[in-house]
Amino acid sequence: SQILIVDSPLCGVAVLGAIAAGHGGFSLKALKTGGIAAGSALVGSAIGACVACLLGQSPDTIVSGLHGYNPALAALAVATFYKHNWAVAGLAVGSAAATAVASVGISSALASSLGIPACSLPFCIVASICMRASPFVPMWKLK
Repeated sequence: SQILIVDSPLCGVAVLGAIAAGHGGFSLKALKTGGIAAGSALVGSAIGACVACLLGQSPDTIVSGLHGYNPALAALAVATFYKHNWAVAGLAVGSAAATAVASVGISSALASSLGIPACSLPFCIVASICMRASPFVPMWKLK
């Protein structure tokens, strides 16, 4: 739900539903694609929370979802723009973990030096790297 800047589990469920429904309608293929997209966002958010725990972040910020939104967006970007296979699933997990680490570092650096939040900058950096990497890894094919 932090994707919409709302601290509400119900809003998070609504966002996942919208992601699932927003991938092409109600055909069997669209439902599968939407489910993969929503599942990727959910797994990305969970990875972000786990990484934040491992990095010793505040439990309040973890529970509120602040460490989940950038990783959720990174995993969703991979699920949206790449052809689905197991190598791409690994890329989605890796991009979520990398985004979580980058988010903690960038947030800390920007807050201490400039007094500003990182917002979606960690997602933008990691997702850009993931998109640029596709020509170098044969199993990572963009749609």
